[in-house]
Amino acid sequence: MWKKLIFCCCVGFLTVRHAKVLKCIHVKSRVLFDFQCVAHLTYTNLKCNSSNRNIGEFDYCYIKAVNRTYKYISLYYKLYKRPLSNITLNIQMLRKSNGYKPFTPNLEVDICKFLQNQRNPIMAIFYKSLKQFSNLNHTCPYITDVYVDKMHPANFESDFGRYIPIPEGDYALCFHFLAKKVEICNVCIFCTIFN
Repeated sequence: MWKKLIFCCCVGFLTVRHAKVLKCIHVKSRVLFDFQCVAHLTYTNLKCNSSNRNIGEFDYCYIKAVNRTYKYISLYYKLYKRPLSNITLNIQMLRKSNGYKPFTPNLEVDICKFLQNQRNPIMAIFYKSLKQFSNLNHTCPYITDVYVDKMHPANFESDFGRYIPIPEGDYALCFHFLAKKVEICNVCIFCTIFN
């Protein structure tokens, strides 16, 4: 059964990287834990928008290129209305193909509930990549400003891109934050996935 599961995963990836996937199917499909789909990710753009300036706004939001291959994201969201609770996150993954079009179904997560029990596997991958660079490491309510400091894509590569086959191309990851069903801000990370 595991061989069939891995083979199906590789075949779904076959259209993008023919030679490497055939090698993956032929050599590594015998042992489950040796199978890896490794892709590299680089940030290309970052857009932050405060939808409701009464609740808070971005102090800064930028990508810093240290060299050609190492870029990181930093942002700081200043809260005016405190405490902030009942927070929902809507995640969209868009792929560029004559404009940005939905690539995966939207993921909607109640942040307060997730931080209490962390049982959503996809959100757990995002959170694991984010928590060491941010102060989003406690449950609701939020009474301090929120920041992400020098988040580089290596964690996404090792956690997310290792097990989920994603074709090469340009993508946008959009995070829409809602408080009591009203959008307060959104962050769109534009990136390129390549071999």
